Amino acid sequence: MKQFLMLLLLIITFTFLACNSSKELSRDKAELMLKEYDFGYEKGAIPTRFYKEFHMSDPGSNPKYTQDAQDTLNNWIEDKKTNLKELKDHNFIAYKIQVNNRNVKGSLYKNVNILIQATSKLKPLILANKDNKIIVIDCTKKFDKITSIKKISENESIVEFIVAAHQTDVSHYLETTTSGETNRSAIFKRYDDGWRLMKVN
Repeated sequence: MKQFLMLLLLIITFTFLACNSSKELSRDKAELMLKEYDFGYEKGAIPTRFYKEFHMSDPGSNPKYTQDAQDTLNNWIEDKKTNLKELKDHNFIAYKIQVNNRNVKGSLYKNVNILIQATSKLKPLILANKDNKIIVIDCTKKFDKITSIKKISENESIVEFIVAAHQTDVSHYLETTTSGETNRSAIFKRYDDGWRLMKVN
């Protein structure tokens, strides 16, 4: 009889603790919901065209214009801000160089162009192609860890946490600065079926 009473007391105690603990928002429960939340991404851009026109006042006697055009192309390709060479070397883009002469009412011009196209390696990261730019995913944002849980009421808690930026393969070659880690907060509310993530700030 004594053993039965002890067993019954243990069952009642565990049941009480289980019910009571379900009223509190645990870190594990909050983490599980935050890991499923989509925190989005940051964007970067790759130009799809470079263009410049040189006026050739005397192209026959002055090769300077041809050299200027070639120097301009080299500067575009080697520029660390656009990283065209690196992007091409790592098979994210392909580009075509065009140099043309044109005559406008007796005035001669030399046009230099670089036309850029995305490769199959870059395509999974492309969001849009507009305004002479390829818009790509620079980094994705994901939940990292909880820093605190503040109980507001029996049915509401505020969770403070960190979101980390995860760079994509192309990030290193873009002229962007990812946000790294950011501090965020979220509101959780308890309903009859348990805790729900209501709002992320």
